[in-house]
Amino acid sequence: MKEIMLRNVAPTETSTSRGEETTTDSEENESSSRQPVYVAEALEVNEGGSVPLQWRNVYVFTDHDGRLNVSNKDVAFSLVDGPLHGVFLLHDRPTASFTRVLSTSLLRVSDVDSSPEEVRLLVVSSSGVRLSVNNKTIEEFTQRQLINGEVWLVDDGSATKNELKLVAKDREKRSQVATLQITSIPVDVRLRHNTGVRLLHHESTVITNRNLSFISTPPSSPLLFTVVDLPDEGVLECGGKGGHFSLCSTFGQASVDEGLIRYRHTGESRPAADSFSFQVQSGDFVSQIHTFRILFTPMNVKVFNREVFMLNATNQRTITRESLFAWTFPKAFPVDELVYHIVEPPKFGILSRRVGEKQRRMGVSSNFTQKDIDDSLISYRLHMLQFSIVNDYLLFRVVTPSLSSEELRFEIIIVPSPTSIQLTNRTIVVDEGGQATITNDFLSLTTADERNFVFVVGAAPGHGQVYYAHNGDENRADRAYIVAESANKKGTRFPFWLSFSVIMHNDNAPKLHGSSVIYVMEKGERILRRSLLDWNDDDLDGGHSLSKDAALLSSISPHLPVKTFDQEELDKGHLMIRHLGLKNNSTLKYTVSDGSHGVPGEVTVIASAPFARVLHSQVEYCCSESDRQEIPIPKENLTIVTNYDVSSSSIVYLTDSIHFFLREHHGRKPVKRFTQKDVDDGLLMYVLHGEKGEELEATVGEFATLRVHLALRVRSPGASLELRRSTPLILSTRSAALIDDTHLSQSDAGRTPDDKLLFVVLRPPVEGAIVLDRASKDDPSPASVNAAVFSQADVLAGRVQYIHSSSSPGKDSFDFNISSPLMMRGPYTFYVEIFEHHISLSPSTPVIVTAGAASVIAPSHLTVTSSSPDYSIRIESGPRVGFIVRDTWNLGNISSIDSFTSADIASRRILVVAPRQLYNSTSDSISLVACLIDGSVCTNTASLQIRYVKRNVHAPQVVRNEVLRVLNAPSSIITDVHLMAEDADTPPDQIVYLISPPSAGIVAKTTDPSSPIHQFTQTQIDENSIAFFRRPNASGSGGFSFLVSDGVHQVGPEWFSIEARSRFSAALEANSRLSTAPRSTAVITIDVMRANIGDARPDEIFFTVVRPPKNGRIIVAGKPSYRFRQSDINRKLVVYSSVNSSLQSEWTAKDSFTFTLSLNGSTNAVEASHRFRISSSYASLSPDALSEYVAIGPVVVARKPRYGDVETSDPHRTNVTWSEFEKGSPLVLRHSGEGGKDDDVVFFVQPEAIPTRRTNRLRVTVPIRIVPIRDALVLVTRFTPSINIVSGGVTTMTSSQFTAVHPHVPPQSILYELIQAPRQKLSLRVDGRVKASFTQEELNRGVVAVWHTATPASLISDTFVFSIEGHTRALIVRVRPMELSMENHTRIDYPQGRTYVVLNETHLGAYSSGDRQGIHYRIVTPPENGTFYWVAGEKEAKQFTQADIDNGRILYAQLNMKSYKDRFEFSLGDDQRESLRAWSDLLVTSLVDIQPIIVEASTTTQITESQLNASRLQGSTPRFLVASPLLYGRLLLNGIHGPGEEPSTTTPKPGAKEEDPLFFTFADVQRGRLYYASKDVVVNEVTETIDLEVRADAMQPALVTLHITVLPGDTDASGNFDDDAPLIGGGLISTTPSLPPSASIPQLSPVDGHLPLLILFCILVLTVFILLCKIRTTSRKKSTDDESPKKKKSSAREPPTIDIRRPDLLGSTVFATVSRAEEEREHTLRPTMISFDKAPPPSSHSPPDRPTPTTTTPQDTRQRLQQLQQLQQHPIAPLRLQPVPLSAKKRPQPSLDYAALTAEAPPPMSLFQQVYSDYDKSFDV
Repeated sequence: MKEIMLRNVAPTETSTSRGEETTTDSEENESSSRQPVYVAEALEVNEGGSVPLQWRNVYVFTDHDGRLNVSNKDVAFSLVDGPLHGVFLLHDRPTASFTRVLSTSLLRVSDVDSSPEEVRLLVVSSSGVRLSVNNKTIEEFTQRQLINGEVWLVDDGSATKNELKLVAKDREKRSQVATLQITSIPVDVRLRHNTGVRLLHHESTVITNRNLSFISTPPSSPLLFTVVDLPDEGVLECGGKGGHFSLCSTFGQASVDEGLIRYRHTGESRPAADSFSFQVQSGDFVSQIHTFRILFTPMNVKVFNREVFMLNATNQRTITRESLFAWTFPKAFPVDELVYHIVEPPKFGILSRRVGEKQRRMGVSSNFTQKDIDDSLISYRLHMLQFSIVNDYLLFRVVTPSLSSEELRFEIIIVPSPTSIQLTNRTIVVDEGGQATITNDFLSLTTADERNFVFVVGAAPGHGQVYYAHNGDENRADRAYIVAESANKKGTRFPFWLSFSVIMHNDNAPKLHGSSVIYVMEKGERILRRSLLDWNDDDLDGGHSLSKDAALLSSISPHLPVKTFDQEELDKGHLMIRHLGLKNNSTLKYTVSDGSHGVPGEVTVIASAPFARVLHSQVEYCCSESDRQEIPIPKENLTIVTNYDVSSSSIVYLTDSIHFFLREHHGRKPVKRFTQKDVDDGLLMYVLHGEKGEELEATVGEFATLRVHLALRVRSPGASLELRRSTPLILSTRSAALIDDTHLSQSDAGRTPDDKLLFVVLRPPVEGAIVLDRASKDDPSPASVNAAVFSQADVLAGRVQYIHSSSSPGKDSFDFNISSPLMMRGPYTFYVEIFEHHISLSPSTPVIVTAGAASVIAPSHLTVTSSSPDYSIRIESGPRVGFIVRDTWNLGNISSIDSFTSADIASRRILVVAPRQLYNSTSDSISLVACLIDGSVCTNTASLQIRYVKRNVHAPQVVRNEVLRVLNAPSSIITDVHLMAEDADTPPDQIVYLISPPSAGIVAKTTDPSSPIHQFTQTQIDENSIAFFRRPNASGSGGFSFLVSDGVHQVGPEWFSIEARSRFSAALEANSRLSTAPRSTAVITIDVMRANIGDARPDEIFFTVVRPPKNGRIIVAGKPSYRFRQSDINRKLVVYSSVNSSLQSEWTAKDSFTFTLSLNGSTNAVEASHRFRISSSYASLSPDALSEYVAIGPVVVARKPRYGDVETSDPHRTNVTWSEFEKGSPLVLRHSGEGGKDDDVVFFVQPEAIPTRRTNRLRVTVPIRIVPIRDALVLVTRFTPSINIVSGGVTTMTSSQFTAVHPHVPPQSILYELIQAPRQKLSLRVDGRVKASFTQEELNRGVVAVWHTATPASLISDTFVFSIEGHTRALIVRVRPMELSMENHTRIDYPQGRTYVVLNETHLGAYSSGDRQGIHYRIVTPPENGTFYWVAGEKEAKQFTQADIDNGRILYAQLNMKSYKDRFEFSLGDDQRESLRAWSDLLVTSLVDIQPIIVEASTTTQITESQLNASRLQGSTPRFLVASPLLYGRLLLNGIHGPGEEPSTTTPKPGAKEEDPLFFTFADVQRGRLYYASKDVVVNEVTETIDLEVRADAMQPALVTLHITVLPGDTDASGNFDDDAPLIGGGLISTTPSLPPSASIPQLSPVDGHLPLLILFCILVLTVFILLCKIRTTSRKKSTDDESPKKKKSSAREPPTIDIRRPDLLGSTVFATVSRAEEEREHTLRPTMISFDKAPPPSSHSPPDRPTPTTTTPQDTRQRLQQLQQLQQHPIAPLRLQPVPLSAKKRPQPSLDYAALTAEAPPPMSLFQQVYSDYDKSFDV
C-alpha cells in the first residue's frame, strides 16, 4: 500500500536582529544570485502622510529577464536597514523581509517506495511568506532539496503571523495538505532580574534566576554571559556534573536557571560589598555592560552573662549557660561549633573539663565548646581558700566556622564565708536639704586579711550626692548602691546598699489651688468649705492657719464673728460667709500661714440671685479611641458652679452610661452616680467607645437640676499607636534567637521616631532572659540581661535577643506594654516556643517556571528552621501539570520524585519542570512535609506555589493610534483611546513606547510636568499618567514618532499626531436615570449618559464630577476617580459603586452627582454643569448579590419529575408576604412528569406600598434539584395534598387519604418521617403523643392525627413535609377559623298582653364549628323600652352565649308599656375574635285577625268584622288608630245601628255628610260604620296598605296592617269625592262632602226599550231608602241619649293609666327608667299622636257635614262642638315626615314613645344591610 506522509513538525519562527539578515551555511551560494538595487528619484512624502513606492524610485537592471531567466514576480526586495521615521506598508501593513532554512526539523516527508528525488512538494497557498532556492522564488521543490537545506523561507514582513500550505506527491499519489505556521520575531535581549545577592563573609551563595535573569527573542536563542570585570573579594564558580564547582568567566542563562552559578567569598577581610560586571550576548546581539552587586551580612558573636559567676563560701563551681553563653547571628551555628579558645586562664583557680569520671585541666590555648557548658562539663576550682572577696577572670575568644570574636573577659567573683567578713551598714540621718558626713560608725568593712577598702558608688542616690547632700525633695528615705574594693588587692569587690533617712522641714509656703471667687446668694450665707478655699502645702508635715481682715461668722450657733481659723475648722465646715446686702461684689483680704510662712490672699465674694450652671463640660483626649481606651476627667473638664449653700459632694451626676469608672485602691468600679468631689479629687475615669459625647443629669442638692452634655473631642486625630505584629518565637533548647521586626513590631502612624516607641516589659520570661545589646564602637557597654525596656529601633537593628537557659523544652512568654511620648497601651504577651528537636517549614516565594523549561527549588523558596542541619522533605502531592525531578530530565521520559533532602536543596539539585504546552494552567502547587532525618518530628503539610510562564513568542501590535485634539489647553492627557498596544503574552507594564522628541511641546508624566520623558509603558497610558504639554506660543499641529517593544519584539516606528483646535460645540445627548441595587455596582452605559462635542472623538470628551454622589462613588477602570471620558462609558469602564455598608432602609433610594463637560482633559468646561440621577432599588439586585439578602437553597424532590408547579397554601391567592414566610411555609412545590432533569422556579419580590411595575420588582430564582428514588418499589397510591382543621381542633389522617404500598414489605414497615415541621401551633400525634414519624399500619388504624392549638396570631395554613421511604410529599394543613355565622336572626315577636319573651334559637341562632358555649353575644346598645334578664337569677344580662339561648336562660322584659316595639345592638363572636355587629328588633304582635279586602275603583265598601276581627280583645275596649296615610281612597265612618240589631249593609246616602275617622273602635266595625271609599283614578290594580295601631285596656299597643286591593272600574264614572280635599293621613278633617250623589249609583247607559222598568226600579229604591233613613234616625236618637252622660264623664277625666301586671317571674326585683331627655330630643323628629281617651283636637276648619237624623237635639250639637274645640287645642301632627337633609341625618336611636309611627319603615333586607343602612335612614320605634 502506497502512502505519502507530510507532517508539520513544529511552528516555524523566522528571526533577525534589527536590520541584519540571518546568515546560513548556504549564504555564499545565495549571494551569487543577488542583484544590486538602484535608486533613481528620491521619495518625497509630507509629514504624517504616505506616498506609493514606484519603479522610478527603486529598480534593478532590466537584463534580469534574459540573463537570469526570471520574471518580475521572481524579484524580491529585502529590507536591510529600514527607515527611522516611517515604515513601509504592504497591503496597509508594515513589511520587512526575513529568511530561514526550511529543514527537516520543521517539515518531515516520508515515502517508503520512492526516492527523495521523485517526491516533490508543491505550494498550495502562502500568506506573508514565500519559498526560495538560490534566491529564486519557487512554487515546487523536491525532498532532496529539503534534506540538503536548499529551500529557504522568505518572510516579507507584512505580518507577524504567516502561513504556508504544502502538499507532497510522487508519480502515483498525493498527500494531504500540511499547514506550516510561521511567526516572525526580531532578535532582542531584555533584562528581567538583576537584584544582586546577600551572603555572610567567607560563605558562598548560588546566583539564581530570581537574582539574575535575561530574556531573549526568540526564546530558543541561547543567552551567554561574559564577565568583563571580575569580583574583587571572591570568585565566580560554575557547577558541573556531580556538583563540583570551578572558576569560570562565561556562563549561560540555562546554568543560572539550574542553579549552577555561585559566588564564593575568598578574601580575608570583611568588606561590605563586592560586584562583577558582565555583558549578555544572543547571537550577534551584545548588550551593554551590567553590574551584579554582592552585599555581605556581617556575622556577630555575642557572649551573655545572665548571672554573675560567684563562688559564695565554696571553692568549686560548675560554669552553666546562665553565666556564660555565646550566640551568633544572623546565622546561628550549632552549640558544638561555638568554640571558646582560652587566651589567658584564671589566676586564683583553674578551669577543668570533665571527661568520664576525671577532670582534665585546661590552660592557655585550650578549647571547650558551648555544648560542654550546656552539659555542665566545665568547672572552676580555687587554688586556696580566700578570706576576702576576690575577683578572678578568664580571657578567651569565641571561634565559629565563619569568624572569631575579639578577646572577651569572663568575671569570676569569690566571696568568702560570712565569718570572714564584718560589714557595718547603718542608716544615715540627714536633714531635708542638708548634708551628713559618712563615718565608720555608719559604714565599715573588714575581712580577715584586709581592712582598707575603697567604696565605689555603683548607683548614685536619687535625691542627693555622696558625702551625703540632700537635694530638698519631699521624701523621707533614700539609698545608694556601694561597691567596696580593696585598696591593696585589686579585684576584691563587695556590693551592698547604703540607706539614708531624711528629716523633713517646713520649707514650703502654702499655695492656693483653684478659683479665688466665692458665689453667695443675695443677703444669704454659705458654709466656707475647702472646695471654695483650697490651700495646700507641699510639705509632708506642713499645716497652716488663715486669718482675715473682714468678718467671718462661725457656723455653730451663736454665729459669732471669727478672726482666725485653721485648716481643720475649714474641713469640718465650722465657718460660713454671709452677704450683708451692701454690695454684690466685695473683696476679702486675708493671710495664710503654716507657722513659718505667711502668704497674703484675696477672695472675691459675688452675690446674685440663686443659680447653678455648668462651667466646664468638654474633654479633649489624644489621639484616638484605639490608642487610649481610658481617660481621666478632672475638674478642668467637668465643673458646676453655684451660689447655693451646698458642698461639692452634694453636686451629684447621674448617667445611664456604663463607661464611667471611679478609681479605687485596688482597681476601679463602674458607676452611674458620682459627685463633683469625685471629679475634683481626680477619681473619675471614662472608657472611650466611639461616642462623641455623654448626656448627664446633675442635681445641686435639693435646689436645682441641670442637663449636662459632656462633649468628647479628639485633640490630634490620625495618630494611632498599635501593635502591628507579635509572632511567636521558635527556637531549640539552650539556644538564643533574635527578636526582630518579623516577630515584634509597633507603629504610631509615623508620628514618633522608632527610638521613642518603647516596649516596657511588665513580666520577664521564666525559662530564659531578654538581652539588649547596644554595644558599638562608641558605646562599648556590656549587654543588658533581663532588659526591662527596649525600643522599636533596637528591634529593627537586631539588638534584642531571647536566650533560653533551661534544658527542657516547653513554652515561655513575657508581658509588655507599648508606649509613645503621648500614650501607652497594653498589656500584651509575647510567646516563645522551645523545642528539643524542632523543625518548621514555611514556603516563601513561588517557583516560576517557563513552559518547556525547568527551575531550581532554592532555599529562597523554602524556609526551613531545624534543630539539625540534616532533614528530609517529603512530597505529599505533586504538581498537576509539571514534574519534580532531581538533576537531569527529559520530557520524553519523565517522572516526579517523592522526597528530597536538605543537601539536595543546598546543592540546587531539585528542579520543577514545566511541559511545553500549558493550555489554561498558569499556576500549580505541591504539598510538602519536612521531617528530621530520624523521622521523630515532622511539620504540618505546607503548600509551595508554582507559577508557569508562557514563552514570549508574540510581538506587540498597535491597535489604536488616534489623533490627539487639544482645545486651547496647556496640557492634554494621552489615554488608551489615543494610543494603545496589545501583546498576547506580555503584560501592559512591560509594553514600552520609545518616542522621539515631539514638536510644539513635550511628553511628560502628569506628576512631573517639567521633566520630559522619552519612554513610557502601556500601563502608564491606561492610568492616565502621560500627558502632552504644549509649549507657550506654539502654533499649528505636531506629534512624535514612536517604537513599541515588549523586550523581545519591536514594532514601528509610527507617527502620533497632535491637532490643535480653538472651539467645539457640545451637546449632551443622553442623561437618564441609572438604576442600581443597594451595596452593589452599576455600569454607566451610553444609554444613560452620552455627550457629543463637535467632531471630537469619544476619548477626547471628558466628564468631570464637581459634586460627588452622597451614597456612592465613581469607579473608572477599577479605581475611584471623578474624571472619565466618553470612551470609558462606551467601553463600560465607568461604574457607580454604593459605599453604604448598612442595609438600605427603603425599597428605592435616590442619589445624584453633578458633572461638567470638557475636551482633552482641559479644566475649562464647554458648558454649564449637569445633574446625573441615580436610583438604588432592591428590584435591581443581580443574581450574584441576591444571596446577601435572600437565602436560596436547592429544593430536593425525591422523585423523577421534569416539570412542576408552585402551589400556595391558600388556593385563592397567588402572592404571599414575607411575614407569612417567617411564620410558616406558604408555598409548596409539586413536581409532575417524567425525567430527572433539574429545574428552577422564579419569584418576584416587590414592596406592597409601591405600584406593581417591572422596574419595582426583584427577580429571585430558586434552583430545584431532582434526586433519585431510594426504593423504586415503594408506591404512594394516595396522598391528599391538603386537609382542613378547625382552629383549636383535631383532624385524623386516614388510609383513605394517605396510602403507601410495597410488594414485599408489610404496612408496619413503611415509615412516614416528618422532615419539615410547620411553624404554627400544629403538631403530629400518634395515639395522643407527639411524634415525628409513623407507619402505614398506624394510618390504617386511624391513630394518626393533626392537632392545632388555637392562638390569636395563628395563620390560616401551614405545611408538613414527609419522607415516605424516600418519596417526598408536602401536606398543606389549612387552619379554618371556627365557622361562625348567623343562621337564625329573626324579629323577636311576642303577643299583645304579655310583657316578656324568652329568647330561643329561632330568634338568635348562630352556628359554629366549635362548641356553642364558645359563641358569645355581647349587648352593645341595650333596648330602651325593656331589659334582658337571666331567668334563673333575675339579674340583668349583658353578655351570654348561644348555649344560654338554646337552654332558655335569657328573657326580654318590656318596661315601657307605651311602645309596641324595641331594638338593641349586639356583637357576635367566638373564643378567637369578635366577628360581627348587628341589630335585632322586638315587636308586639296584635291579637286582631285581618283578612284582605278587594274593592273596585270609585266605590264605597264596608269593612266588616270578618275582615277586621278584634274579638280576642273583647272586654278590653279594642280601638284602632290610623297610623299611615291612604293613597288610593279614604276611610269613612257611618251607618250606626242599635244594640242587638244587625249591622247596616247599606251604603251611605248620596249627599250625606261623612266624617273621615282618625281612629275608630271595634264596636264601629261591628256596627258597620266603617267604609272604604276608593278613588276613580285607578287605572291598574293597586293595593292600599293601612297601618292600624291596636290599643286595648291594661296592655301595650300593637300594630296591624290592613291590605285593600283596588281593581279598575268598568265604567267611566267620575269620582265620588273631591280629590283636592286633604286625606286623613294628612292630619286634617275633610271639608268636602263625604259622598257625592253619584257615589252609590252606577252610571248606566241610556236604554230605549226599558224605560218603564227603570222608573219602577227607581221607585223601589227610593222607598227602601226612606224606610232605612227613618229606622236609622230613630236608633241614632236613642243611642245619643244613652251615650251623652258617658261622654261628659269621659271628657272630664284624664287618660287612663295602663296597669301592667308583672308576672310572678320578675316580682319586685326589676327596675328600669325611661330617658325623658331622649324622648324629648326625638319629639321634633316624630309626629305627635294622641290617646284614645283624649278629646279629639279642634280644627281650624269648620266641622264637616255629617248625616244627621231628622230630629237633632241641641245636646248633640253642643257635644260635637266641645270635641272640635279639644281637637283645636291638641292638633295632630302629620304622619308623613318631611325629608331630612343628608347632612342632618344621625344614627337612629330607639324611641320611648309608642305613638311615633311613620310610613317609611325600611323594607326587608339582610342582616348586614340593616346594620350599615340604618345609619343613613331615619326610623321610628
